[in-house]
Amino acid sequence: MSQRLPGPGAIAKGLASLSAHTGRQWRLLPPEGGERAATTRAREVNRLLSDPASPAQRAKVRGAGSIIDDDGPCDPAHLVPRSLGGCNDSRCVVPLTRQQHRDFDEGTLDLAPFLIRAGCIREVQHALVHTDGSLLRLIHIVTGKRHVPEQR
Repeated sequence: MSQRLPGPGAIAKGLASLSAHTGRQWRLLPPEGGERAATTRAREVNRLLSDPASPAQRAKVRGAGSIIDDDGPCDPAHLVPRSLGGCNDSRCVVPLTRQQHRDFDEGTLDLAPFLIRAGCIREVQHALVHTDGSLLRLIHIVTGKRHVPEQR
């Protein structure tokens, strides 16, 4: 099955956004060697555009235990993914082990009780900024469950 690659405008926009967020200049080199090289280059673009965490975010979780069980080592896990507006601010992440991070990203791990227990108030406040103040949207992201208010 063929995967459609992003157009030059989308790539340029993504690289400009990545440069602004990371403070580093990102640019593409033209592919050499035909279609296989172009496919390899597309994978590299996808990897670069999903730059996982900023230096401040990595520093925040370095040596920290997971908010779930205090295990480590930990990854910086975005409460609100970049694809939904998350950013490079250190308040945008919490420490989770690699498996916990995967489970959270897949929507099978409810972080809400652990965020409360660990006192992650600043992180939750910051996440609300990325959901335009929508508590329901944040609950859906953090718990992996869609809350539907009861009709009265």
